[in-house]
Amino acid sequence: TRPILRPFPFPRPIQPPIFRQPIPWNINLVKAPKAWQRGITGRGINVAVLDTGIASHSDLVIRGGVSFIPGVVSYNDGHSHGTHCAGIIGARNNFFGVVGVAPACNLYAVKVLADNVSGSASWIISGLEWCIQNNMQVASMSVGGLGAPSVAYSNAIKRCQDAGVTVVVASGNSFGSAFPWVNAPANSIMAGSSNASPIAVGAVDRNCIIGTFSSRGGQTNNWNQVKVVAPGVNINSTVLGGAYATKTGTSMATPHVAGQVALIKQRFPSASVAFIKSKIFSTSTDLGQAGYDNTYGYGLINCDLSTI
Repeated sequence: TRPILRPFPFPRPIQPPIFRQPIPWNINLVKAPKAWQRGITGRGINVAVLDTGIASHSDLVIRGGVSFIPGVVSYNDGHSHGTHCAGIIGARNNFFGVVGVAPACNLYAVKVLADNVSGSASWIISGLEWCIQNNMQVASMSVGGLGAPSVAYSNAIKRCQDAGVTVVVASGNSFGSAFPWVNAPANSIMAGSSNASPIAVGAVDRNCIIGTFSSRGGQTNNWNQVKVVAPGVNINSTVLGGAYATKTGTSMATPHVAGQVALIKQRFPSASVAFIKSKIFSTSTDLGQAGYDNTYGYGLINCDLSTI
C-alpha cells in the first residue's frame, strides 16, 4: 500500500521570550517611555556626569571619563553618588534593574568630587572646560554649595553653553536652613547673557509635591532661580558593587533633566541651548501657583511633549 501523503505542517515561528524591563515610577512620571516609543532614547548624545565618578555596573555603559581630583587618576566612583546619578540618566533598557531617562545615551564620568563628596570650584570648572574640549552635549552637575553666584562659575557655564553644552545643576538641599536659596553654581547669572545661567532643578516626590529640603528662590531676585522640577525623593538607581539603592535630593532630580536634554538633542540635532531650554520650560506641567513660581519653576518636566 502506498503511504498516505499529508501536507508538511508549516512550522510555527519560534517566539522569543518576552522580557519586560521594569520601569521605575520616576521614569514614568517624567513620561520618558512615551518618547522611547517614537525612537527617542538619547542615542548618540554625549552626557557628562560631573560628580564622584561612575563605578562599573552591569546596568551602565561608561564611554570614558577623566578625574580632576589631585593625585587621583581613575574616574571610578568610590562613594556611589555619581553612579546613582548616572543610572537615572542612562541605565540601559535591558531585562533587569532600572532604566534611565535616556537609556541609549553615551555616559562619561567626570570626577570633580572626591570619594568623601568634597570638592573645589576649580575642579568643577576644570570639568566644565573638559566638556567643551571633548564634545559633550550635556553636563549634569549634582553639586552645590551655600554661596552667592560666582563670577568664575558664571563664566565657565557661559563658555559651555556658548559651545553648545547644556548645563543642568541641582538647586540644593538647604531649604529650611539659614541659606534656603538656590545654591551655587545653580544660581549663576550674568547680566545680558542667558547662557551664563544653567537649568536649576528642584526635587518633587511621586505625588509632585516639592521636597521639604529642596532649595528655592534667591536671596535677591537677580539670582538664577529654580527653572523646573523632577523626581528626587526615594529614587532607586545604580550604586557600588553592581547593586541598587534609593537616594533622595535635588542631586537625584537633576539627572532626570540631563536625560531629557539628551532626548531633545537626539530629536533636534542642531538645537541650540536656548531652544532646548525653551522646549523644556514650555512643555513642563505647571505645579504650585499658576504660572512660573520660585518653588516649582515652570513645573514638572515632560520628556514626551518636549521631544515632539
